[in-house]
Amino acid sequence: MQRKTVTFTLLWVLAGALKVFGETSEQIWVDYNPSWWPAEGIELFGDVGARTEIGNDEWWRFVVRPSVGFPTGRFRIAAGIGNFFTVNNVINDRWELRPFQGVSTVWPKGRFSLEHYLRLEERFDFNTGTWNSLNSLRLRYQLLASYRWSAHQTRRQWSVVGIAEPFVKLAGDEGLQREQFRITAGLQRDVGEKGSVRFEFSWQQETLFFSPSGTIDEFFLRLRIFR
Repeated sequence: MQRKTVTFTLLWVLAGALKVFGETSEQIWVDYNPSWWPAEGIELFGDVGARTEIGNDEWWRFVVRPSVGFPTGRFRIAAGIGNFFTVNNVINDRWELRPFQGVSTVWPKGRFSLEHYLRLEERFDFNTGTWNSLNSLRLRYQLLASYRWSAHQTRRQWSVVGIAEPFVKLAGDEGLQREQFRITAGLQRDVGEKGSVRFEFSWQQETLFFSPSGTIDEFFLRLRIFR
């Protein structure tokens, strides 16, 4: 465990060192990801979480994203609606509604596996002061590589994950956040049948609504609890 802690510390130090190359933002994300199977072939899942910038209390973002999935053969079809409410001390608060539809599959599957997830999102980004919205349509593809090994305990394993995800705008006017690309490294621990816990370190490049000509490098630590 000490070696894993040192690894994440070194990654965070690297993020700080990269400040010399341009504007950056260091953030903390925490989310809870429950799931249920109310009937055969139907999965209810989602996430509830909070995000903020380290050393800066100008904004907090709260996320609630109920979803439903339908496994079918080698594929899994999913749909849901994300709610992203940003409390901001500098500008008006923002509320983004994000309906989505996606399809995923795992291939190859085993101790080492690759999960492919293609998702289409409609984005409605509201300014809560005027209730005017910026509306757009975008596509995102997530490639998740994972490798599992035994922790010498029943139903308990460790996993390392690597994730790459590009974002592509298809139409419309994007909202306040305009993500372009995200890369993630993570360490996951299964805790029996109850779920798992994952620590992630991510780099994300995006542009902002008020600065469309320049990019920002974001680095965030994320704690994810799966139930």
